[in-house]
Amino acid sequence: MFFNTLNNKRALYYHLWSTIKAGLTISEALLHCPAVSYKSKCVDWAKDIRTGKNTFSGILQQDKSFNSYDCYIIEMAEKTGTFVEVFENLNQYYNHKIQAQTQLISKMIYPCFLIIMMGILYNAFLLFSNFSMSKMLVNLFLFYL
Repeated sequence: MFFNTLNNKRALYYHLWSTIKAGLTISEALLHCPAVSYKSKCVDWAKDIRTGKNTFSGILQQDKSFNSYDCYIIEMAEKTGTFVEVFENLNQYYNHKIQAQTQLISKMIYPCFLIIMMGILYNAFLLFSNFSMSKMLVNLFLFYL
């Protein structure tokens, strides 16, 4: 679920970056949002922005799924008019975050696999030989690791 949330945020920021860079306003870009999990929210956000009810950063601050970093940097973009750069940076930030999490998980799988295999081998030694012999083989196996 965590990766899904990061991917949805990355997709939202990528969409906003590319559409605003192409010349659309933020409310128009939100109306055409492809991120499925944010689709209904985006339509509501676009209406609030068009009517002047709220700013985009104000909307994000009310939504619990966005952290304070996102809200702060988007608020700065509203004040300085640098939406293209900010959404590009947020897209890259979530890309790097997803890659780091993926690498962490993939690097943790191998040690877990080794521990499980050692447990299986130890139990196999216990089953198919007498206890003293299996203990000697396990110790020998662990010595050469």
